[in-house]
Amino acid sequence: MNFKRNENKKSQEDPYKGLFGHNELDAIFCNSILKGQIVVIEKDYPTTLYKWLIRNSIGNSYHNKQTTLIIDRYVEQWTKYVPMKSNIQESNQNEKQVENKIAWRYQSNTVNQKLKNNDSYLIQQDLTKHEKNPDLSLFKTYEWQEDDLNVDAKAKQLYKKSLKSSTDSQLKKLIINDVDNLDSQTLFNLKQLVRSSFIVCIMVVQNKCVQRNTLLAFADFYLTVDQIFGNQLFSDFQGLLNIIKVGHFGSYSQAQIEQEKWGIKTKRQLVLEMLYETAVQDDSSDEDKQRLACGANLKDKQVLEF
Repeated sequence: MNFKRNENKKSQEDPYKGLFGHNELDAIFCNSILKGQIVVIEKDYPTTLYKWLIRNSIGNSYHNKQTTLIIDRYVEQWTKYVPMKSNIQESNQNEKQVENKIAWRYQSNTVNQKLKNNDSYLIQQDLTKHEKNPDLSLFKTYEWQEDDLNVDAKAKQLYKKSLKSSTDSQLKKLIINDVDNLDSQTLFNLKQLVRSSFIVCIMVVQNKCVQRNTLLAFADFYLTVDQIFGNQLFSDFQGLLNIIKVGHFGSYSQAQIEQEKWGIKTKRQLVLEMLYETAVQDDSSDEDKQRLACGANLKDKQVLEF
């Protein structure tokens, strides 16, 4: 008897693994986000870097043929602009390199540290290009109105519509954006739905929202995105990602975070890098430097010697 390996057989989806859907962010969390967990993001203002993260997450689900549930005031900003797969040729597409540049005012050293993410579900995307005719069947959406308080009920309806069968365990993303001041009962119902399903919920809230303490208890992972206009120390970056909370199993953390603050750069992709200070060029002339040095020497003496 000859036994041949079936190369066409697809590996089955992990029944527990969730993922956010961004190579470097998932690498930072050691790919530890699970189905049934909640990620809360405080959005940046007046910039909108958070949208790059959300589009990356939605695009990753889309290219893996996974359903995304969206509750927002304006749904088309997500469904109409699904990022395309990236055409960037790399020797190893799943390997990401983050440069930790330790820059001082008068000298600069570079230390390279690689963030590897070999998960086959994470797909490189070009956020400057979008699918011309996206498959809308992969989206279940609801446009939220200000007087509509039944966000939990709407989320439950969308989830039921997304199920292909009674045993459907495929990962589904629930994106809740621009929905403010949800009461404790609604948050409790949402958490119950997510915990009892195969959803990874990503909720976007206002920066420094008044509900932060409540949402910290509600979320498994809590992030903030901040703009850094006019900050010369970090002028290489467009924004900062702050990790406020990481998921726990009892007293055990799901991931050991290397650092809490990460720099954000945007080109065709949103890139997360270890934060480093930008070297400041000293433009003063040699004459000025000599005068300053002499002044410093004189200041240290109480009596002038001639």
